[in-house]
Amino acid sequence: MSGGYDGAMHFWDRRTGTQLSRLQTQGGPILTLAWSRNGRWLASGSLDAVIRLWDAEQGTLLQELHGHRDPIITLTFAPDTSLLASSSLASGGSDQVIKLWDVETGTCLKTLEGHTDAVTGLAWAPDGRTLVSASYDATIRLWDSQTWQCRNILQGHRNAVTSVAFLPRGDRLLSGSFDRTVRTWEVLSGQHVRTMQGYALALFALAWSPDGRFLVSGSSEATLTLWDVTTRTPVQVLRGHRQQVYAVAWSRHGNRIASGSQDQTVRIWDARTGACTHIFQGHTATVFSVDWSVDGRWLASGSWDRSVRIWDMQDGTSRVGSEHTRLIYAAVWSPDGTLVASAGEDGLALVWRATDGDLLRRFEHAGFVTALSWSPKGDQLVSGSVDGEKGVLSIWDVRQGELVRTLEGHRGSIWGIDWSLEKDILVSAGADGTVRWWNPEHGLNLATVQAHDAWARAVRISPDGKTVASCGEDGVIKLWDMQSHQRLATLQADRPYERLDISHTRGLTNAQQAALRALGAVGAQDAKPPLV
Repeated sequence: MSGGYDGAMHFWDRRTGTQLSRLQTQGGPILTLAWSRNGRWLASGSLDAVIRLWDAEQGTLLQELHGHRDPIITLTFAPDTSLLASSSLASGGSDQVIKLWDVETGTCLKTLEGHTDAVTGLAWAPDGRTLVSASYDATIRLWDSQTWQCRNILQGHRNAVTSVAFLPRGDRLLSGSFDRTVRTWEVLSGQHVRTMQGYALALFALAWSPDGRFLVSGSSEATLTLWDVTTRTPVQVLRGHRQQVYAVAWSRHGNRIASGSQDQTVRIWDARTGACTHIFQGHTATVFSVDWSVDGRWLASGSWDRSVRIWDMQDGTSRVGSEHTRLIYAAVWSPDGTLVASAGEDGLALVWRATDGDLLRRFEHAGFVTALSWSPKGDQLVSGSVDGEKGVLSIWDVRQGELVRTLEGHRGSIWGIDWSLEKDILVSAGADGTVRWWNPEHGLNLATVQAHDAWARAVRISPDGKTVASCGEDGVIKLWDMQSHQRLATLQADRPYERLDISHTRGLTNAQQAALRALGAVGAQDAKPPLV
């Protein structure tokens, strides 16, 4: 069984891999599914914040459960199938709760409060006496199913906890986190038993220095990294954020870098020394986008709290604009510094006047909008959105308020767009891992490269227009020739055991050798320089 952004549930034969049936739902993209142990019920959670209960055999909708304010991201049935536990993606700090539903009646029996950020994972103990929850607040909570009191809080992860699962006997618990570890816990005592270290660095954001000599990236490790493009090596790591860095921007004058993070802050860094000079607080959820005005006086930030803030660099104050009804993914300045465009999960791209916040344009899309970029002249705006399983680039005439054309080719969401200053060329990057070159005037896809082994999250054209940089959740930056579309270089940070030779180390099992190689170690048979 699977569900996806097309809003459909697919049922598969696990032995042959063939599709048995398909069930189309009405709630938009499906984010989570759960099957009751008795096989009688199927629950789906969607982007529209509605839980739907289905008759698994007949494929008919039994009832809809309303109560969450945000997209449903976790569902799990109790072992006896009488209860369904659910959580949603919090935006604005409003929905950091777990809801318990009576499966027969569809009524909400209880709301569990305690987490201070989104609840991302739920699991029942095999005997049904304990419900465990994981959260972006880096904690795990154990709830007594008789009293629904929080029995214990497990702390130890250094970043968001994304998943939890009981071992079959129910006496131990596993948790996975953005800190790249899996931890084992004793359920009764709450004691930490062991930690398994992994390595899954993801890069979410990218920006060029104005002189084109450096790149800055934002990562899942809560860090920014400065890269020397000539030597293709990291030269400095900026630390200070407490959670993932989703947005970076380099000021036009080259002296400052801005970053936005899941820790709800905007930080300003001295590009020369790497020192954090300012921390701006005001957003109440993840800051997903930052962009400088052309004169460097103002900084725009877009957040999952549904607001855009314009920060004054002279006194640190901010103005707030909010016409969006769901998470904001992009906020970008026009080239002349008079307008700000924002876009988000509500399917809207909005254009604001920067001086007074008046809403000037409202562009509607079929699905959520994840990326924006202005044309060099500022007369057009391109948006990246998802329509079912398709990624769509829409080019809008800002003055006339009209759609000029759409460009299709990406599979899934589009996370990065940039418009060349020198020539009329667009580049885009998306969840399909590809980077694409477009002629926006004629609507042509000029070239496509499979750039990343995971989601491509950002793409940026160098100031001289000759090089394209892309990064993705595979943890690498790739440089491409703007004209030939050939790969020029790959930039990758060292892993914990990078180039450590283990060929003469005795006593390691095959599994241990494989784990060390995943963390960068090399053996006799593979001790060779990494490909560039």
